Amino acid sequence: MTVKVTFCAQIREGNDFLCIAEDDLEAKFEDYREKLFSNTGNDGFIIISSPEQPDVQIQDELWAIIQNLCFIAIPDLIAHKSVVIRIYNNYGYVRLDPEADLVRISGDGLPDVRVTRAELITSLYACGKRFIQFLRKLGEDDPEYKDIIEGVEEHAKLAQQTLNEYKP
Repeated sequence: MTVKVTFCAQIREGNDFLCIAEDDLEAKFEDYREKLFSNTGNDGFIIISSPEQPDVQIQDELWAIIQNLCFIAIPDLIAHKSVVIRIYNNYGYVRLDPEADLVRISGDGLPDVRVTRAELITSLYACGKRFIQFLRKLGEDDPEYKDIIEGVEEHAKLAQQTLNEYKP
């Protein structure tokens, strides 16, 4: 079972809201930059993919869901503890429940899936680190983004410390 965690950021195109995958954001960053700044809610999705299961798409303010899911949840997942993450922009939550070497992912409006715990943990962390790089690029020279980046990085450091001691 291979677990992949990615993010996408929403932009507005006329009356539509499109979510641009992180690979496209990187490749066409300058094309999307102004539209990303006009996304005042900073909404986006984290997508958790695993073969033969439906994708789990979690929508929220992107920096918040990345911080909570990709960094804050990691120590508890490593310790085999359940995690409940509140979704701020929509009513709801995401549950992560360790079950032996798997994690059951469920929540409001989400499919109920099980993925390999070790792969999920490393994929969540890697996604979060890629998001920090994206956020740095997007918010260079913007004090508001600087504060967000510093906050997310603090949680990334704590997750990294736990990962350094992790033996799957």
